[in-house]
Amino acid sequence: MKRLLLMMPLLMSCVATGSSQLEDIAELRWEKRVFVIHSGEPKDVIALLKQNSYEIDDRHITWFVISDGQLQSNHVGEISSSFTRTALNDYFDSDYGVVLIGKDGGIKHRQNELELNTLFNKIDAMPMRRSEMRSREI
Repeated sequence: MKRLLLMMPLLMSCVATGSSQLEDIAELRWEKRVFVIHSGEPKDVIALLKQNSYEIDDRHITWFVISDGQLQSNHVGEISSSFTRTALNDYFDSDYGVVLIGKDGGIKHRQNELELNTLFNKIDAMPMRRSEMRSREI
């Protein structure tokens, strides 16, 4: 019984963590690289991202496409209703564009339009990504 009582706070924190919504990109730090895309043509952007899903998954990328206040993403969990506003405020002035955020949470690259090959090359040159690729070769 004592063990159960001692483990109860741990179990409760696991349950609470599992059911939470993504509030901020910082919550993905050390797990995912992130594309935040503010676009006037979301259908074209999303189609391109989906066509390149293997490369995106291989590089541990979660993407968020924001258009007219609407959000679409490949994130598997729930996303807070305040996420879109926070992302726009944190990463964009008023223009459309693309922001690449590394696993360390830092902004690594900005583009005016989505150019996946450039983003993939930037990611593949990152030390953490190079380490990931080397560990697969072993």
